[in-house]
Amino acid sequence: PPVSQMRKLLITIVLLLLIVAGIGFILVATTPRQSAGIHAPLGAPERALIAEVPASAEAFAIIPTAAALDAKLHANPVSRAAIEAWKAHQPLPRPWMIGSADLVAWKSGKQTRYFLRLDPFRAVIVRIYLMAGGNIGNTVLLNAPAEQPIDAATLSRIVEQASRLPAGDALVVQLESARGAYPPLSRPTATSVQVSNSEILLTSVGPASAGSDRLKTVPYTFPRSAILSASFASPPRVIGDLNRLFGAKVSTLLEDGGAICIYDVDMRKLLPRPLGVIVLPDTPQRRQIVDSFRKAESIGIHTRTAEIGDKLVLSFDDSIDRYQKDAFGPAPAGNQWAARLDPPRLVPILNDLGQNLGLRIAAPRLFRSARDLDQWISGLEQAKVIEATDSADSQGEMLQVRIGSK
Repeated sequence: PPVSQMRKLLITIVLLLLIVAGIGFILVATTPRQSAGIHAPLGAPERALIAEVPASAEAFAIIPTAAALDAKLHANPVSRAAIEAWKAHQPLPRPWMIGSADLVAWKSGKQTRYFLRLDPFRAVIVRIYLMAGGNIGNTVLLNAPAEQPIDAATLSRIVEQASRLPAGDALVVQLESARGAYPPLSRPTATSVQVSNSEILLTSVGPASAGSDRLKTVPYTFPRSAILSASFASPPRVIGDLNRLFGAKVSTLLEDGGAICIYDVDMRKLLPRPLGVIVLPDTPQRRQIVDSFRKAESIGIHTRTAEIGDKLVLSFDDSIDRYQKDAFGPAPAGNQWAARLDPPRLVPILNDLGQNLGLRIAAPRLFRSARDLDQWISGLEQAKVIEATDSADSQGEMLQVRIGSK
């Protein structure tokens, strides 16, 4: 009878829905919340993942239990918006689909590809999902890449380099051919990524450079209200471009190291002008250089100076008043350089600097540095602070970055 057939149809539909709901529950319930992580020295599982990377890769990342890291990135207020914006343009399956799968991602030229090591059941689900999106076999691979993998010597060098890193949720490697603003170290580099609810820690190691063994920088404290503060044992080449912005040989002040604290950037001129202070150790040689700037008032160079503790402070505007009233916190310790950034206020300024033709022509190093810095912090406007420290010894160079949300 029609009623009986209808009843059977409804029962069948309900059973199918229950089965689907049960499968969905199992998939979600078996998706790990705890990352397997990366540990030094790298073990057999991590080496096996690296061995899947094609020799053509310029940079790659290995992420054990990728779904767990995805959950961490969504729990952190700094990375939440950035990961959602990134995933909007990526064909990756949902975390509950991949479960405890490990992820290998690599970049060759302008193309980024992904390999997921899935169990057979989840592989069927992901394959259907990718086919529906037209991405099967294109960007996301479910079988090992068919290309020639990286050679044994490269793998061994990566393993040795990564042995200097702390444990993390992911390992990112940039090989000799890699180009990018981050990390600002000689290639190849290896980076450990650690994510918690309140901060992201990035620790990168690179090869040692000639003369990289240096004394500890003079201890500095950084003003809390500055948008950028940096101290260094010896000035980077970009400091030379400040001479053109100020119309004075500012670089001579920092030949033996010091600190720069920037409160704002005046964009109303053809060449943007940093508003801030230069902080120096109080030594007879530094006093002599500072006195020469005081005497330059007659040629239109406005200079203000102050002695604060064992430091000399100089500014070419009135920022010195703000500096003297500011609250201070200790700078991260590093024997090459250290920096503290205020991303919400700094990112809009970097965007403007990247469009400034005068800066590009007159101070190309400073222009490129501002552009590179903008590239890697432009998605971090939700961060409260970014602190970085760089140290070097005979083993190599190490950069440590903390991105804090509180």
